[in-house]
Amino acid sequence: MEKTLRGIAQYARKNYLSYWIILGIDTVVSVLCSLVAYAVIHYIAHVPMSDRVLCLLVGVSLAASVAGSLLFHTYRNTIRFSQARELWRIMCAVLFKVGCLSVISFWIISDTQLLDNYKVSYLLFDGLLTLAALTVFRVSLIITYDLLLDWVNKKNTRILIYGVDEESAALKLRLRDSAHYKVAGFYVYGKSNSRRRLADLPIYYFENEADVDYIIRKRGIKGILFARYEDTRLEENRLLEYCKSNKLKTLIAPTISEADSDGNFHQWIRPIKIEDLLGRAEININLRQVAEEFRGKVVLVTGAAGSIGSELCRQLVQMDIRKL
Repeated sequence: MEKTLRGIAQYARKNYLSYWIILGIDTVVSVLCSLVAYAVIHYIAHVPMSDRVLCLLVGVSLAASVAGSLLFHTYRNTIRFSQARELWRIMCAVLFKVGCLSVISFWIISDTQLLDNYKVSYLLFDGLLTLAALTVFRVSLIITYDLLLDWVNKKNTRILIYGVDEESAALKLRLRDSAHYKVAGFYVYGKSNSRRRLADLPIYYFENEADVDYIIRKRGIKGILFARYEDTRLEENRLLEYCKSNKLKTLIAPTISEADSDGNFHQWIRPIKIEDLLGRAEININLRQVAEEFRGKVVLVTGAAGSIGSELCRQLVQMDIRKL
């Protein structure tokens, strides 16, 4: 059973459900809504249903549902990135279907037993029922997908993303399918009693090391992820020190400059390095050129007993100098 669920979750992660499966389910749901609406309106009007009219309405509903989905691309939205504003495509497809059914109801079908006001009620009920059913289907897919991902990634390293700006929110979305890390929330310096959320995750606040220790024990956090280099320098003497004391991983998302020639990143996330805190690019010294300058010469190092001077002496003796 566990292997089966894991296989389904991995399939959902890689394929996000086939477009044609979504189109097929949408069409079935739409046609069933038309049947239910037709049956309910005839029951309310106390008018017996006509098999001929029923078959014609089902055929038109089927054709209009498929045509509306193809016309407005309702089936092409990737489930994991679906948003509420994309429902307008479903609304347009439903209106297209209702428009086709209205032509059949008023101008082609001469069902004198069913009054015009009942026909209008049927069209409105059919449209609202279809819209509600398709919306519930989409929301159910998103919830199921998220639950499967949470189940697959339950053993991943739990981390918090520092900050609540656009970069932090985008980073959470990027790590949604990560096989190594699970974002448990966002972390911000300050104090707040309000329980805010961002990208459907809680926002936690810290003021001192005790707050960091509490979130580690309470939420099982293993690392802090920074979205920007500026934030690492801002928290160099505060949060980074707290993380060091509590043995928390400090991670950062690479910038576009770290991509290879093909635009690919070798690591989506990497540990913070000392040069990330410098505020400038790392200086790379050409040691071969330096060695040519000192080869065969007598060199005097002042302050050779200090840490910098002693390291200079160790470097110079490897450069084939005549005398130190």
